[in-house]
Amino acid sequence: MKNKTTIIFVIVILVIIAGFFVFNSFLKKNIESGVEQTEVVKEIAPEIVVPKQAGGANIFIESVTLNSNGYVVVHKDK
Repeated sequence: MKNKTTIIFVIVILVIIAGFFVFNSFLKKNIESGVEQTEVVKEIAPEIVVPKQAGGANIFIESVTLNSNGYVVVHKDK
């Protein structure tokens, strides 16, 4: 009796897992059909202008970060 109950329990769990996979594939199909393809636009990055106070043409830029306020911060290679 115990063995039969275990087999029924395992079958119920497997049916539930299979149902999740079927439901997931149904949702995935609906989501993929609803998404429209958009055209990729290439953006041109602005040139970095180094002021003369920072060393002019003799500066070696290690890294550049863009702050949230829109200013470019240049880290000078030491």
